Amino acid sequence: MSLFKTRDLWTISGENDLFDQGCLKVANIGVNKNLNSIITGSYNGYLRIYNPSLNKDKNESEKSFKGNDLICEVSFPSPIIQIEIGKFNSMSKKNHVAVLMPRKLAVYELTNTNDGNVEHGNQFKLKFIYEHQLERSAFSMCKGPFGGMTGPNSEPHEYICVQSMDGTLSIFEYESFSLSCFLPKVLIPFPIKYIAKTDCFVTVNSSWELEVYSYQTLATSGKTFERQSSGDSSIVKSKRIQPAYSYNLGESVIDIEVFTQNNNCSILVLGERNLFCFNEMCNLRFMKKFDFNPSALCVYPLISQDGSIINTNTLNFLITTHSKNLFVHEDVKVKWAAQLNYVPVQICVAKINEINGVIVTLSEDGKLECSYLGTEPAFLNPLLKEEASKPFNFESAEQEYRNLQSQIKNAIMNTGMVVTPSRKTGLIMSIDVPSKLDVLSRNLETELTDPIDPIPSINCKLSLKCMEGAQNVRVVVNCKPPLVAVPDNICFASINAIAYEQEICFYPKTQHIPSSLDVSICASYCYMANGAPRVAECRFKLPLKLVMKAGQQGSKVENEPKESSKSQIKKITIETNRSCVNLTEIFPEFAASYIPANGNVVSAQFYGMASMNIIIQAAKSGIGRYRLQSDNYESLWLISKEFVTRLNEFYTKQSQTLEFVYQENLPTEDLRMIIDKHLDLRYRIENQKEHLEKSCSQFRAVQKQMLVKFKDKSPNSLDNMDALLEATYRQIVTLADTLIDTQKELDLVTNCLNCTSSLYVLLISMAFKFSKEGLEMLEAAMTIQSGDTSEYGWEEMVNAAVSSMVKFYFKNSRDSTSFQQIKGPVDSSKIEKQLKSFLAKLESGSSLVPTRKEKTEKETGEMIRNNSERIEKAAYEYFDSGSRKNPSSKEPEKKSFGTTKLPTFEELMASEEYQDKNESNYELDDD
Repeated sequence: MSLFKTRDLWTISGENDLFDQGCLKVANIGVNKNLNSIITGSYNGYLRIYNPSLNKDKNESEKSFKGNDLICEVSFPSPIIQIEIGKFNSMSKKNHVAVLMPRKLAVYELTNTNDGNVEHGNQFKLKFIYEHQLERSAFSMCKGPFGGMTGPNSEPHEYICVQSMDGTLSIFEYESFSLSCFLPKVLIPFPIKYIAKTDCFVTVNSSWELEVYSYQTLATSGKTFERQSSGDSSIVKSKRIQPAYSYNLGESVIDIEVFTQNNNCSILVLGERNLFCFNEMCNLRFMKKFDFNPSALCVYPLISQDGSIINTNTLNFLITTHSKNLFVHEDVKVKWAAQLNYVPVQICVAKINEINGVIVTLSEDGKLECSYLGTEPAFLNPLLKEEASKPFNFESAEQEYRNLQSQIKNAIMNTGMVVTPSRKTGLIMSIDVPSKLDVLSRNLETELTDPIDPIPSINCKLSLKCMEGAQNVRVVVNCKPPLVAVPDNICFASINAIAYEQEICFYPKTQHIPSSLDVSICASYCYMANGAPRVAECRFKLPLKLVMKAGQQGSKVENEPKESSKSQIKKITIETNRSCVNLTEIFPEFAASYIPANGNVVSAQFYGMASMNIIIQAAKSGIGRYRLQSDNYESLWLISKEFVTRLNEFYTKQSQTLEFVYQENLPTEDLRMIIDKHLDLRYRIENQKEHLEKSCSQFRAVQKQMLVKFKDKSPNSLDNMDALLEATYRQIVTLADTLIDTQKELDLVTNCLNCTSSLYVLLISMAFKFSKEGLEMLEAAMTIQSGDTSEYGWEEMVNAAVSSMVKFYFKNSRDSTSFQQIKGPVDSSKIEKQLKSFLAKLESGSSLVPTRKEKTEKETGEMIRNNSERIEKAAYEYFDSGSRKNPSSKEPEKKSFGTTKLPTFEELMASEEYQDKNESNYELDDD
């Protein structure tokens, strides 16, 4: 940061416009013979001409924009890319304004409209001179006396060169089009400038190489191109344009400036990290490396007090940065630095209102400022002059220094400090879920259509607050399809003790069968005090009526023909130890489908799936038996889960225990059919990817062959390669569309598989009376909600999880120490075999989670077995140590049988060898 700041002479704030390089010019366009005007053109299509009244002796209030400073404003229908000032009319010596738009180049003249009879000042308007329609989208332009042409009285006139987005140069000589040519190696265009001394153009190609092209070379290539386009067969192929000079920069270029002084031409190239200076032959004069990000460049001559240009051998230029700094350079030396009020996109030095050396800057959002380099530091303003004149107090400075040191030390120590969690610390999130849906549906875009009811939506209010203060807060909303949240990603700069509220709209969007109504809201943030990162989470559940509505009336359900629906209906029967309750008390949202004459029956439907009717029926005898039926098992998962949860809550309020029993056959065959369909789609996607990869390889090979033929100097036929290229391209597009459709179908089938497997787990837990721990373990193994990955699919992960669960957690297999690896692909028969083996072990009486008695018996058996092994090992070590006491003896002394006395048990336990090798005490049997 610089010690000094620039001083404002005149300023105007932006008007929500957008500007970039080339949108600012300072020149005399006829307002006054001796005064320059400021011309700006915005991407919003506004051309403005200012004639500011500058006076450095004015106070701050008088330096702002006045109404009469703007002398002309014109609105164009297209964005203004660049403006240039020059003699662009062959019949006039005045300066004209050239306006470059994406598809048009127009030239205007500023004229005075009043005849001197008005009292409110002069009035100006832009007079249209001529225009050129462009065949290609324009990027930039430059001006100059191309070819060294001069006008009447030997005064040079200026032509215009327009560069398009594809690197085409179009040169216009006043009202007529001159020529057009293509520059090589142009994928992304860069700035282009004209060198009058050598009659050349300088630009940068896509390889970041500085190239200089002669106008004569471009003119010759342009004439060849015109003859080819007009159908002249005398010239079949034009030569590739070769640059006169080139230099490898190695980085992207922001701007190029050409400056001529004392017959010396200098080319300044502003890169992203370096500044290059070349002569007209593209020889490097000097280079300066930056430690900042530059934004704009301006070269200016030195002006004496009488207004004449001072001829020197040095270059003087300004560089602005993205850190709002302005550097004044003389060659590679920095002569001055000042702080700006904003980041400029263009800067220039000009004479305005008889004041030389005025710095004119333009920001991206339209802030225009005329300033000068002042020598008064920014902090020495009149309000602080009295404070600055006081004598320096060393004692207070030392005390302040010690306080700052203490604060820095505490901040460093507290940065990694673990904050003890409590109820009142951190980010507190709460959600308000209304009991009713929105009166007017707020769904933005949905794939669902319902012939009777509109697709519903619900608007929830999220409240966030943090007593300690949080910053950089990012909130992400996660919900399962078909539900979506709008917005699903929210950012806050800071949150304090005052609660912030954010509305979040939920609605069903896709064709997925709902698998869960749970929503998770995660927030990441940092404490303002020490910057420590933290994470908070809030979980809640959306109402069932957001995805389901009352189905067909009970009478209609009973009167349907049974022959046609028996083979299609899937049903499950759940038994309880309590009598049946009125289903309208359990599902009040489906009360519209309840008819007492048909019994205790309600029906429901998913929104957008009118053909799928779900029926919940209670036993007429009053026994605690319920039947749920639908067209498929995946549609029964959500309603079954909700039924079990609500029925438990109903009896919990009455302080009664409830047990569920499922005695029918498990839907293993239906699960296998969905797995087969899922596998078939996975294999189909792999085959489609292989075909797509082969087609892309073929497309690249054909492109290379055609490129070789195009580069060949002798013209040859393409041998129908163009037709092969087009056919391959169409094949790639078709394969890509097919792959996208198959991927969407796989997504839907994966959702059905997750729903069916979740229902399968719920039925197993009710059939074998699983505990809560066992149910959680089984859900973790068989419900893979994340879907398929790039390496493994649902089948591989479930097969590995179930086989490992059978091997480790059943009573007869818990001593195994091997691990199950994920291998793929796995077919449905293998998974079915694993499930049947798993169910057979459950039917035989094995439990997934060991009971307390089993755990005690196992621990006791292991302890006795370990004790006996250690005692036996110690005894063997004792006898071995006795034989190793005399290692020097090579051959033991032979003794008769029975002469060696064996130690008793008491001697064995009291031996030093045994006590050293085993310090634990064991309880042994009397035997």
